[in-house]
Amino acid sequence: MDVKLPAHGWKPRWYQLAAWNAMLSPEIDTVALAWHRRAGKDDIAMHSRGIRAMQRVGNYWHLLPQQEQARKAIWESVNPKTGRVRWKDTFPEEIISHVDNQGMKLTFKNGSTWQLLGSDNYNSLVGTTPVDIVYSEAGLADPNAFAFLRPILLENKGSSLYISSTRGRNHFFRQFELAKESPRGFSQLLSARDTDVFTEEQLQDERRSYISLYGDAIGTALFEQEYLSSWDAATIGAVYGAELRELELQGRAMPLVYDPRYPVITSWDIGVLDPTVILFWQIVGNTVRLIDWYQATDTGIEHFADVLSKKPYFYQAHIGPHDTKNREWGSNGLSRMAIAKSVGVKFERVEQTSKSDSIAAGSRIIKMMEINVKDKAPTDPTDDCAFILEALRTYAFRFDKERRIMSRAPMHDWSSHYADAMMTFAVWYAGRRGSTRPEVQGQNAPHARYKDARLSDIMSKQKNTGVSRSAFS
Repeated sequence: MDVKLPAHGWKPRWYQLAAWNAMLSPEIDTVALAWHRRAGKDDIAMHSRGIRAMQRVGNYWHLLPQQEQARKAIWESVNPKTGRVRWKDTFPEEIISHVDNQGMKLTFKNGSTWQLLGSDNYNSLVGTTPVDIVYSEAGLADPNAFAFLRPILLENKGSSLYISSTRGRNHFFRQFELAKESPRGFSQLLSARDTDVFTEEQLQDERRSYISLYGDAIGTALFEQEYLSSWDAATIGAVYGAELRELELQGRAMPLVYDPRYPVITSWDIGVLDPTVILFWQIVGNTVRLIDWYQATDTGIEHFADVLSKKPYFYQAHIGPHDTKNREWGSNGLSRMAIAKSVGVKFERVEQTSKSDSIAAGSRIIKMMEINVKDKAPTDPTDDCAFILEALRTYAFRFDKERRIMSRAPMHDWSSHYADAMMTFAVWYAGRRGSTRPEVQGQNAPHARYKDARLSDIMSKQKNTGVSRSAFS
């Protein structure tokens, strides 16, 4: 079979050559490209993978943030210059033995496969065996996908490619920096002024057009993000942007340790197909401290009870969202609260609250919050709460460019589960600041149950904490 790749005479543009060579080099296994809009990120990724799939037999994945997005943007999208759907531009029919339209999967005659998938469904991908993964729009992807799928590539001696426009100093930025520092990595940032895709006159016209359409603040941020590849462009529609900037400027993102003089309060966002998220808080005077977090998907309450019992904490309360009364997480028609109580986790449920009120409560909490963030990024992201800080930064309203308005409610994406867990705590805290109940009095001092207790007594209690009802109620 005499087939020439790249297909249909495609060639990398001059500014793509360094990245193209890195993608095909056996010495490079991680590539991160922060390129401006219309720089050809997906095209170069797909053509390079077409060649690699012929060189090494294996499963090749091209992931977009959402499965349906992958279908619309690549599987069904037609290249206006050629009149072909995009994957046919890349993979000539001579090398294809089977096309699975439902699964958006190509099987090649040499045994390799190439498949479009959504990184939002990363849990269902664990246990499979790709040798290469492309993360398209990596700045918008669920960062958990990076961590969950990385061990698979390590085991298979595989490779990864992260391509995206900039979306702030988030998980994609960190991956970009890791690739830059790695001896087996390659990273490249290209703004529209580093290429010849647009003239300077066109860029200035685009800037003026964005500002005219969307106003100065949003228009400038969009232009800097899409065309200038600025890591520091404002996050469009960030729900807590101002509060988090103030938190960081005031130095309230800092290393924190568990203070055994104060009890721990957990707040939850409960998922079934989505992650269940637990945040761990301590109230110290007029400050609330976020010291720890945990998340897992597709597990029962017994798993979370076990996690709680192994933490070195003495718990005051476990705050669940309003839907803890739903009949899930088990059988026999029991509610989540009842099932949780049966294994020692006694939930205190907050009442259903409007999203606007929940957001307002969250704003007040962030203004009085300290968050456990280490000076240097930990090897394990669960060693501090930097991941939660990133999720709160990402939590945003959707900006409708056509209607030029923000959505009425924030987007439901990977970040919303962590924001919801924070707002659950915020709503609970707002409702109890004026309480006369003993367990919420004395918020300017150590918890009442620790009054006159020695540290050795407290630590002894913690060591004996199990999953009994008394330990969690």
